[in-house]
Amino acid sequence: MRTSAAYGGLEPTDAGAEEVIARLPVSGVRAAWDASPALIAVTIGAGHALAYQNPASRRVFGGRAFGIPMAEAFPEMPEGASEPLDRAFATGTTVETPPHPVGVRDLRGGEVVLAYVVTPWGEPTAGLVITAMDVTPQVRAETKATQSQLLADITSRMTAAPDAGGALQALTDGLVPVVADMVAVYVVRDQRPGDDAPPPPEVITLSEALAAVGPPPSPSQQSNPSPWAAVLRSGTPVLVPVDASTLPVLAREPESARWLAAVEAQGLALLPLVVAGTLTGVMLLLAAGDRVAFRDEDLPFLEDVAARAGSAIAQVRTLRSQREAASELQRALLPGAPPVIPGLTSAARYVAGAPDVEVGGDWWDVTDLGAGRVGLGIGDVSGRGVPAAAVMGQARAVMRAGGHARLGPVEVLDLIDRQLADVLAVPDRSPGASGGPIAPVRFATACYAVLDLSLRQLRVGNAGHLPIFLRSATGRVRRVHAPPGAPLGLGIGGGLEVAEGVADDDTLVLFTDGLVESRVLDIDDGLAMLSDAFASCGGHDDLEVVADALLDAMERRQGHGDDDVALLVVRVDPTAG
Repeated sequence: MRTSAAYGGLEPTDAGAEEVIARLPVSGVRAAWDASPALIAVTIGAGHALAYQNPASRRVFGGRAFGIPMAEAFPEMPEGASEPLDRAFATGTTVETPPHPVGVRDLRGGEVVLAYVVTPWGEPTAGLVITAMDVTPQVRAETKATQSQLLADITSRMTAAPDAGGALQALTDGLVPVVADMVAVYVVRDQRPGDDAPPPPEVITLSEALAAVGPPPSPSQQSNPSPWAAVLRSGTPVLVPVDASTLPVLAREPESARWLAAVEAQGLALLPLVVAGTLTGVMLLLAAGDRVAFRDEDLPFLEDVAARAGSAIAQVRTLRSQREAASELQRALLPGAPPVIPGLTSAARYVAGAPDVEVGGDWWDVTDLGAGRVGLGIGDVSGRGVPAAAVMGQARAVMRAGGHARLGPVEVLDLIDRQLADVLAVPDRSPGASGGPIAPVRFATACYAVLDLSLRQLRVGNAGHLPIFLRSATGRVRRVHAPPGAPLGLGIGGGLEVAEGVADDDTLVLFTDGLVESRVLDIDDGLAMLSDAFASCGGHDDLEVVADALLDAMERRQGHGDDDVALLVVRVDPTAG
């Protein structure tokens, strides 16, 4: 046996391990070590050369080579793992560590959690005895119990949510910061030609640390593939560490790379959300700061979480499809711009409400009735989605037909009333009609006027709708309000007609209640605000500018407000008649 000062006079080798242990001062407890259920290893010298590994340790980690430093015998040891050994050898005192993952896998590839004691031997210190208790089963059991409780809490929150979007938000809120530092859920869209830009997340939750940095930047049209491209290709969860080798792929844009660096991103987990065999979404989790990157042993829990999101995201996707269908239907039913009519200038707007509000049944109409007569209409069907848009299309078609039949305003509204009464008498069998997320159509309101440019006269009928605002060339605004009859669709009819004179450069505004009413704005206050704004900006030569100014004044641009808005602005030209 060779000797070495570095190893306290001993230099162990694979062939001489038994002899080395026999000559160690602690060799008298060899039999106890061999029989111990604890994992025991003995090292020699400041380099911690492995000299002994008991059977319990070999059963967990396999036999390792003797005579080389621990860091080489266990090359998978993470950086800094030998610090307790260095400290015990340098100070000659015992060092204890709490239970923690040691970074060395067992023979089955599983993570191992140890609590160990490092005891110096020899005088002066010649080596170390490492006695470890494998607490992996207990930790796994505790972790599983904690995860089960977390899943139960998240499920309870999701069940109590008022809608599918709220359920997804409850899911991400429940996972941060317990499981991840950021969780986002994306709805997978049906791809269309040229539609390659990754969509924004449906819901997202950030930890306090990440919120202080700010949300991640939205990827641009050019940042393909999307963050979940690998999930879409494989249909299986993907765990990606964030490091120098993966960062160029994960963050192709400088803004994204800077954000990941600022939050000290450690790893991503991408989980497909599958319902009935169809990929409906992707859940993204980010580990940042002191949190270690996600590992394979995290997948069973994460997949269980993803399963809970499946039904909610399926509802979100269904509602989104219905919303898109309603939007397309409404775009098909509403003209893009008012027709050009001699003697009249006009501008119109349709503005959808908040992003989570489905398209409703608001409409406007301008019809050239001939002989200097123009039909002006505005209306609002109750409810949301495709049913409301379909009823709106029928109401608008009847309004135009009644106008061309030279019926008066009240007669036109009565005709619509009878038509909708027949339509709404049929049970609604659309999705959500029996208490689901789509509000059923029950009635409509409308205002219809006939403007006679030759007589300079406005005849108005009203069925439960808001008044028309009329602004003179001098800036004075007054309300033209026929006594409102019953809403349309109830089969009541019986409204009254009023007539109002108009003059050159008089401007009219017809609108739905989404312009002047919201959760925070009383309708009377809203009407007063609109009147003031109309008095101020209504004299502009360009009615397109006037329409936009009224929307701005009422803060009803796209995606703002609680309801949809239909707006029609018309002006009597001085040459009319």
